[in-house]
Amino acid sequence: MSNKKYWSSLDELNETPQYKEQASKEFNYMEETDADASESGTNRRDFLKVMGFSISAAAIATACKIPTHKAIPYTIDLRKQVPEVVPGVADYFASTFTDGNDFVNILVKTREGRPIKFEPNTESPFGGATAHSEASVLGLYDTTRLAVPTSKNTKSTWKKVDADINSKLNAIAGNGGKIALVTGTVSSVITKKAIEKFVAKYPTTTVVAYDAVSAYATRKANQITLGAAILPVIHYNLADVIVGFNADFLGTGVAVLANTKSYITNRVPSKENPKMSRHHQFQSNVTITGANADYKYPIKPSEEKQALINLFSEIGGNISGVQALSGKDANEGIKKVAKELLASKGKSVVVSDTNDLDVQLLVNAINSTLGNYGTVIDTNNTYNFKTGNDEALATLVTDLKAGVYKGIIFLNSNPVYNTTYSEVFKDAIKKAELSISTADRADETAQFCQFVCPDSHFLESWDVIQPFSNFYGFVQPAIVPLFETRQVAASLLTWSGDTTEIAQVVQNEIGVITGGNYQSAVQSGYFGNKPVPSGSSANVGTALAALTPATAASKGFEVVFYEKSGVGDGSFANNPFLQEMPDPLTKVTWDNYVCVPYSFAKEQGIDAQPAQKKVPIAKVTMNGKSIELPVVVQFGQAQNTLAIAVGYGREKSGPAGDAVGKNMYAFLSAKNGVTSYSTSGATFELTGKTYELGLNQTYHTLMEDNALPLRSKKYRGSIVKETTLTDYSKNEHAGNEDREKIKEEFSHSLYDGYKPHDYKQGHHWGMVVDLNACIGCGACVVACSIENNVPVVGRRQVYRSQEMHWLRIDRYYNGNPDNPDVSFQPMMCQHCNNAPCENVCPVNATNHSSEGLNQMAYNRCIGTRYCANNCPYKVRRFNWLDYQAADAFGKFNDGKMSFTDKEAQSYMFEDLTRMVLNPDVVTRSRGVIEKCSFCVQRIQEGKLQAKKESRPLKDGEVKTACQTACSTNAIIFGDQNNKESVVAKTFDTSGRNYFVLEEQHFLPAVGYQVKVRNKDEQPARYFIYKPNEA
Repeated sequence: MSNKKYWSSLDELNETPQYKEQASKEFNYMEETDADASESGTNRRDFLKVMGFSISAAAIATACKIPTHKAIPYTIDLRKQVPEVVPGVADYFASTFTDGNDFVNILVKTREGRPIKFEPNTESPFGGATAHSEASVLGLYDTTRLAVPTSKNTKSTWKKVDADINSKLNAIAGNGGKIALVTGTVSSVITKKAIEKFVAKYPTTTVVAYDAVSAYATRKANQITLGAAILPVIHYNLADVIVGFNADFLGTGVAVLANTKSYITNRVPSKENPKMSRHHQFQSNVTITGANADYKYPIKPSEEKQALINLFSEIGGNISGVQALSGKDANEGIKKVAKELLASKGKSVVVSDTNDLDVQLLVNAINSTLGNYGTVIDTNNTYNFKTGNDEALATLVTDLKAGVYKGIIFLNSNPVYNTTYSEVFKDAIKKAELSISTADRADETAQFCQFVCPDSHFLESWDVIQPFSNFYGFVQPAIVPLFETRQVAASLLTWSGDTTEIAQVVQNEIGVITGGNYQSAVQSGYFGNKPVPSGSSANVGTALAALTPATAASKGFEVVFYEKSGVGDGSFANNPFLQEMPDPLTKVTWDNYVCVPYSFAKEQGIDAQPAQKKVPIAKVTMNGKSIELPVVVQFGQAQNTLAIAVGYGREKSGPAGDAVGKNMYAFLSAKNGVTSYSTSGATFELTGKTYELGLNQTYHTLMEDNALPLRSKKYRGSIVKETTLTDYSKNEHAGNEDREKIKEEFSHSLYDGYKPHDYKQGHHWGMVVDLNACIGCGACVVACSIENNVPVVGRRQVYRSQEMHWLRIDRYYNGNPDNPDVSFQPMMCQHCNNAPCENVCPVNATNHSSEGLNQMAYNRCIGTRYCANNCPYKVRRFNWLDYQAADAFGKFNDGKMSFTDKEAQSYMFEDLTRMVLNPDVVTRSRGVIEKCSFCVQRIQEGKLQAKKESRPLKDGEVKTACQTACSTNAIIFGDQNNKESVVAKTFDTSGRNYFVLEEQHFLPAVGYQVKVRNKDEQPARYFIYKPNEA
């Protein structure tokens, strides 16, 4: 058994008295005072008014229609009107999700004409799921969306708005006035063609694209060294060595889904093929990608260019300016990485997401020297994401100040919020003769515009997406528009004088793309093939010649502005599923904050994860501007750095996103015309104030050292197991050597006469989770919530330790806290065959089925919470409030508020919101326990289908929601009694398989695979952190 120490928080690392006391409390109930309420700032207690849903059920029922040209309301005679729709049976429509940064081929699941969930289009090489794609279905039912076009913030009609806009456009064009068309990244073929028609109609139009989180430096570097401003496809599956420099290609980078599927191919070893790629990461702040690396080297942002110069020199490049970095680990890492890269020429890749031209030029020079172009780096297949041009945006701003443009149109862009030029755009909009926004709501920019022409949700739209060269994703409506909205392309075509219906435009374009095979293309949802690597190399000489002289960083802290995998750049801020999804590393919900490195926290005596979860507030000053933020300690962050997420501080996104966190876009600056996402010379000052932070892993402890009566001091909780690839290649049981001894010693029960249930007849369900394949992205958490109607509760309830997620992803550290290894472990109900929760329920509300499921009878539960107290995995949730209007006694017992007179929850109370609920899963009322059910509704559906077809159930035919959302195949579900199933074979034959807390003889049905790291040595020993006394 490994003696490595794992921890999830500072208090757990130190085993402080506060931690032990907190861990012993099953239900961390926190009383609220008036001071607490005022200190927390924004009132999140009634946050869900969150989505502003207020339309009546009758009105919505008539809008909920199947996607045909002729709207047909859902009535009791629907089966006669539309025979293909069977009440109670789901229909699926192939479509494509994109957010300008990523794309996913999906199947839209509809029930009685309303979309309720997305499943991966498994026929497509890019079918899968991300947290954003899964959560985006809720955006359809968001009445923060404008229901009609507006003119000067007053409701209007399309006929009048179009007439007024055309009149103004013609007047501007007639006088030779200029029009600015400001867009985000446009990957829609239809919208691009509509823009071309608009520009042809009004030739004085200038189109400027920008991205809130830009990759312009990468495109510009490729223009210089490759002759084209492209973003190449990177085939991580072909790389033996991957080196990232502040790259987050698994979390928030370009084409995350495609990268993830490619990356994971060579990251999961097996007995038959014990090989893995090796991943090195040089990073300033910790990201999902960095957390999954084998080796991590903390560097300051100002050192990234120097690190690349040193690396280029080490691989034989002719360059001056080599000098040591500030960290010993980083200097040694450069030499180690260079040696491995030289041994893997043509089978390696160096990547960076830093929006700095010099950094990207050096990356290109290194990859070219190593011969990685045309193999791993595919310049013939390029992405159509992050097409923004920082220099063009800066030029536009200069022209706006000079009053050059008479008209300005914002195509789904929000520069008042997500650029550093907020005041310039506000002023330009007010002075313009014509200002239009196509935002779906009156956002920060749209609120100032004369006209807002709301875009339709993609589930209401026809479109063709081209994510990269020679590959297309098709979008078809799964429901007719709920409101009087219109696609952006349709608006542009209308103003260009083209009256062709958008559906016909799409059909014509698909016909051109596919050679006339329209029907087949729409049914499959995509057209094209997975790219085959090819291309030419970058010009090293040109790259080096374009480098600019190095500049020293200012004294003080260096600040990194980064994007979180939840709300992203802020465009998903009004999605409560993503707000409540814990950050993979910090485990914080509903906020941004300033991350500080462990060593600095130690010096300052900062305890950022106290038992009561009140964290200190600091004032951070950058470039003469100050802002106050909560403080979170981040293990592995570079010395003398601070990290703050963008995408928060919205003012006009909707009730779920407004006033959550602070807006950091105003703190961005430009370097040589390129937006910089780091700055130096910052100061940090503790204010003495505290903040209630919604953390979710300071109280969910597996309790192996606190409350469980261990049956042997020899085995102290088999929670996370790991080994090295070297050891695993020699012994498939490496890291798991004690498993047989545990099985032998603890194979009996402490109960006299206990006889385990015989599952030889029928099914016995089980699950396998591969810790190597889990990257911690959180897509499974969101998918589980949507599939099973798991309520969102808000930051205040999370702070109170009362969130409701059935599935959580635990994050554990081990090694040196200044630079630890990270493990992610999905934790759901283990469906124990000797479940301690079942023995203590006085009303038998939780019991075991004949198929091995630990099941809940909600209408029998009386809320004693004995079961949750007895659960060693802490996966049972108690409904403290009536979150979904399921209580027979009305909202909080006939309207009476709960806990205090300020406490109110309204999520899922209104009719439109409830349209997203899965009718196959009952909503739970206040006062009952709920938990993972292994998606029993999906099990029943699979069994019924097999029964109808008079055949046995096939392995893989039943998939849980978390499994379908996992694009790395980290989660596998199946029947243990089917000896040909993946689950049964893994349980029986895999040397990596183990069960969490197996020595306790709970007999869980969820097995985990030992994590294998491709390292030459074991992690460093941990040390105890003791903050200074105040």
